[in-house]
Amino acid sequence: MANSQYSGEKQFKFLLVGNEAVGKTCLALRFTQDKFDKLYKQTVGVDFFLKRIILPGSVNVTLQLWDIGGQSLGGEMFDKYLYGAHV
Repeated sequence: MANSQYSGEKQFKFLLVGNEAVGKTCLALRFTQDKFDKLYKQTVGVDFFLKRIILPGSVNVTLQLWDIGGQSLGGEMFDKYLYGAHV
């Protein structure tokens, strides 16, 4: 019998936060698309990635990865990015 707390659809918001040019976007690309790009492309503001996982018991999980550009850490939008984040 499946526990109703863990059945159905779940969604989680993860923020990738850190200094500029440390590999946040590379980490997100590798995790969500299994890709790696050697060329550095600065994230301006925020970029989004999705990873869908199906867990035992037919639990569908969507992970939202928010890649926050390093220059945005002190900006006025940062508090808005944090809203609703799980990690």
